[in-house]
Amino acid sequence: MDIIKSFSQFDKILSSRNKKQIIFAIILSVITGLFDLIGIASILPVLSVLTNPSLLNTNENLNFFYEYSGLRENEFIILLGLISLFLIIFNQILRVFCNWYILFIAEGLLYEKSRDLFLYYLLRPYKYFLKSSTHHLVQKCTNYVHTSIGNYFTSFLIMISQTITFFFILGFLFFYEPFITLFLVISIGLFYFIVFNNLKGKISQTGKVLPFFFKETSKIISNTFNSYKEFKLSNNKNYFFKLFDLPAKKYKEGNIFINLLQQLPVFAIEVFAYVSILFLSLYLYFNTDNFNQTIPLIGLIALSLRRLLPAAQTIYLQLTQIKFFKKSFEVISSDLINSLEFSERNKKKNKSKLFDFNRTIEFKKIKFSYNKSNVLKNLDIKIHKGKFIGITGLSGQGKTTFLDLLCGLLKPKSGEIYIDNNLINKIDSDNWGSQISYVPQKANLLDQTVLKNVTFDDGKVNLRKVKKVCKIVEISSFIEKKLKNKYYTKIGEEGVRLSGGQAQRINLARALYNQPKILILDEATNSIDSIIENKIINKIKKNYKNLTVIFVSHRIKILEKMDKIFFFNEGNISSQGPFSFVKKNSKLFQRIIKLNSSKTN
Repeated sequence: MDIIKSFSQFDKILSSRNKKQIIFAIILSVITGLFDLIGIASILPVLSVLTNPSLLNTNENLNFFYEYSGLRENEFIILLGLISLFLIIFNQILRVFCNWYILFIAEGLLYEKSRDLFLYYLLRPYKYFLKSSTHHLVQKCTNYVHTSIGNYFTSFLIMISQTITFFFILGFLFFYEPFITLFLVISIGLFYFIVFNNLKGKISQTGKVLPFFFKETSKIISNTFNSYKEFKLSNNKNYFFKLFDLPAKKYKEGNIFINLLQQLPVFAIEVFAYVSILFLSLYLYFNTDNFNQTIPLIGLIALSLRRLLPAAQTIYLQLTQIKFFKKSFEVISSDLINSLEFSERNKKKNKSKLFDFNRTIEFKKIKFSYNKSNVLKNLDIKIHKGKFIGITGLSGQGKTTFLDLLCGLLKPKSGEIYIDNNLINKIDSDNWGSQISYVPQKANLLDQTVLKNVTFDDGKVNLRKVKKVCKIVEISSFIEKKLKNKYYTKIGEEGVRLSGGQAQRINLARALYNQPKILILDEATNSIDSIIENKIINKIKKNYKNLTVIFVSHRIKILEKMDKIFFFNEGNISSQGPFSFVKKNSKLFQRIIKLNSSKTN
């Protein structure tokens, strides 16, 4: 039942092209199995003629070919041997090609699914990431896909191929010698059935270790290295080591156990093959008048076992793989199905209308809530193009949610959003987002060169433009004078080789490089000293006359430079207008100014 259920799930994760490839692989396996049979059968006339050359005259079929060839007896026997050799060599070449094609499908599918899954996660709504663990998503795109496709799915393909060969050879043996074949089938089948039936529960239980290992270790490693300074200074490495050691130990024990179970039948089955041939030879020797006449049968059975037993072992091995990796596949199967559906829809999707921002953005009576907790309550905001807008207020008052709604990352519960008087509540975040550059408080940097961190592009980049934006954000002097390879210098993971202020300025440079119509700075200059911060703002104002800047900050000196300030309080705007107006009319803002002043002093 598990196998049938798995097949139905495979049907949902495979594209029509994948299915055609698999059908061809099955056809190829049938042809290979047929030539396995022909190769084994071809040895029978050779052994028969060698033990009894008179068959060339007494056997109708052999006599026909013998007479037709016009060869002498020895020459014809050599010809039979060469034909058998050619068939076996051809069969081996065909088998190599069949195995290669199965691996080609599996690796191609592994590439497709990891790529599709990554794209699927990449284009999930913002809310999805608020509820998901990034460590787990990383594991899903890598280890889970590998175990689900590279191990679980590939095991099915290999098992089908070997099963076809197994039954082709058995069918021929049944036709030629039913009694001995029946004995072999019962013996081999019963042995593997007993072994697998007794171990399948333990295999499934051991398979649960794999998802646990993937999920926990990725989280532990990420958390540990992100806290490197703290644990280094506190000398608390044992705490993190113990956290990692538990899943790692379970994974080690699980792998040892499953590998032992997979190899266990090999030793017994080799003994069984030897004993079967020995007993068959002894039985025929004592129960036939002419033992020479039974040599072809013994040779045929020996050659058949040489192919049957590895096939049976491979089938058993793949069944244990399927059982072991089943839990890992179940973790990711629904995402694989969804990613395929998403990919197919994305190909047919028409590009939605691009809302171009030229005059105003307006929020009217916007409401939004998280888990039944109201974050924004009847929010009304109007932003004019080309203005510097200050967003401030205490923490947890709805500022970040407002930005997420503005970017199209979240959808309002109710209310209306207008761009140039066009209602766009259902914003296409990709189209709208192309007009916005967002700079967060924490710099997001790649372990790449300065150039790639500014452009996020592997293609042809405009170096002159990169230098211009770096000059605007006051980082060009540092890059060109302090860095050995200038813009081609690698800055380390998360910009570890830069100071906090330098990292933030690289982020700012990237935002300006994209030539947005709206620039959102979410506490994006809090690591930059006020003198440089002031220079950057003045340069942005000078070089980008039509750029709308939305600046979230608690710094009073920054807010003083804004054309308009929106003061957030309890999910709404308690005061708005020029700095002087908000200062005069908001007692809470006055308290924040005093607090900032005392901190500065």
